[in-house]
Amino acid sequence: MDISHAGLPFEARVIDRSTPFDIVEGAQFTTCSAEDPTAVSCIDTVLQKTTMFDSVLARGLMLIGTENARAVLEKMFMSDHDERHRIASDALVRFRQNGQ
Repeated sequence: MDISHAGLPFEARVIDRSTPFDIVEGAQFTTCSAEDPTAVSCIDTVLQKTTMFDSVLARGLMLIGTENARAVLEKMFMSDHDERHRIASDALVRFRQNGQ
């Protein structure tokens, strides 16, 4: 999600909930979890088209924490793509540890 200047209350809430994410050792960026239910659908669509962003999207789904987000993680888990399967497995474990 591209956030311009947090001029809207929704944008400000998203930024307030942002957290750091390690891309690789020594490289980090801040991610924002969405509260909009359409975000899960958008993430699912991206996942159908590419595996390029799996780790970031899985983390986003975990932070969203809804049943729909869990369902998308479970779909990722069923993937034949080994790395996607591993990422989803890790995210589902954290999802369950957080009581979601």
